[in-house]
Amino acid sequence: MAKYFAIGIVMSTALRLAATTWWVGPGRPYAYPSAVSSLVETGDTIYIEAGVYADDVAVWRADSLYIAGIGGMVELSSGGQAAEGKAIWVIKGDAYRIAHIAFSQCRVPDHNGAGIRLEGTDLYLQHCSFYDNEMGILVGNNSQSRVVIEHCVFYDNGFGHGYTHHIYVNHIRRLDVRYSYLYRVRVGHHIKSRAAQTWILYNRIADETGNGSRLVDLPNGGLAVLVGNELIQGPHAENYNLVGFGHEGYAADRSHRLYLAHNTLISKRRNALFVDVRPGGEAYIVNNAFGGKGKLWNGHVVYHAANMHRAVIDLFYFVDYSTDDYHLTPISPLVDAGTRRYVLPDSARVDKEYRHPVDFVPRTWSEMDSVDIGAHAYRMATAIERMPIRCEMRVFLSGEIVRIESPVVLDDLHLYTLSGQKVPIVRLDDHRWRVSVPIRKGTIYLAIGRKDELLMTDGVVLFY
Repeated sequence: MAKYFAIGIVMSTALRLAATTWWVGPGRPYAYPSAVSSLVETGDTIYIEAGVYADDVAVWRADSLYIAGIGGMVELSSGGQAAEGKAIWVIKGDAYRIAHIAFSQCRVPDHNGAGIRLEGTDLYLQHCSFYDNEMGILVGNNSQSRVVIEHCVFYDNGFGHGYTHHIYVNHIRRLDVRYSYLYRVRVGHHIKSRAAQTWILYNRIADETGNGSRLVDLPNGGLAVLVGNELIQGPHAENYNLVGFGHEGYAADRSHRLYLAHNTLISKRRNALFVDVRPGGEAYIVNNAFGGKGKLWNGHVVYHAANMHRAVIDLFYFVDYSTDDYHLTPISPLVDAGTRRYVLPDSARVDKEYRHPVDFVPRTWSEMDSVDIGAHAYRMATAIERMPIRCEMRVFLSGEIVRIESPVVLDDLHLYTLSGQKVPIVRLDDHRWRVSVPIRKGTIYLAIGRKDELLMTDGVVLFY
């Protein structure tokens, strides 16, 4: 056994040492990516200089390739061209990592021309864009494959007949979509996944002015986890359903569970069915904000808790939902209204928030068991920008009593730490409140009051 092990080490080392780095771009030995696609071997790296590479398509067959744009975004504008009549890039090899490349303008006779068509196993995309294709990404059946999409943008993809989508994944092991921005799909779905597991975490998926169908379609069920997403159905959506589960029949030999936690689901349509779970599936729905007219779900929900619905979206008091800013103001009913009791897969953690565009920030958790509903926790900075009136206040702490000196009488007062955590208090009279948890003299807090409209101190306030 030791003899075979030693031979394996020598062979692996030889492959690593033989890996080649290829440079593509104007003035380089290879002017276009297609010029190296048939030359590369397992483990190679391909760097492509930023710029536009028109009418260039390729088939990639080697395994374990890293392909990246350098110095900015690489624009693969195919001009209607497609490799093998399928996609701008057809990937037949395994274990690819691709970064900083944009794919656009793919057209084929079957009307499903994709930016990338994956026929191999495993694909990892970072900071890529897919736009104006008949299909953004198309992934074939492969029970061993995993596709990870991070910090990517998809827009204006789709032929327009309802069968093409931003992301279309067939029967694979797992799909992960994180920190990405998908908008304006043409009639089809933003994400259609037949994967055994689908993890959609901290994204903005929005119709905007488009006429897409579902935001997320999971036609064969499986394990699906949607956490921390902004899911925004536009007024021109072709389908009244935002999230669909099991619409084409559940795959055999597996359980079918849909988990939604800390999402903000908004419908700007005249009515909606936000979550449609077909018989045979189970749904667990916790700490989600539902805005707009319609029905939240249609049954088969095993567990739900601390979800909130407002038919009039304005009543959530987002910073500005008309511009798709779904951060919370201090008077939002979503603040402190959530629960810490989750029913999520063991590996799921609600520890981030989507930051537009295509990024994330850590989610702020209160030390005082405060949980906010929706995709965003309340943060002081988002409210400061929108305060219509400012006034000076002084805050004095004596034991557990907080006394306020203010030029106006406050009918409501909220105290928050600099990290946005709410301090529980009880009103005693026009100028005094009792703090219900211990705080130390000298701690810096921000104070917010409300009397007809929001009031905000110009800066931090010290306890004296």
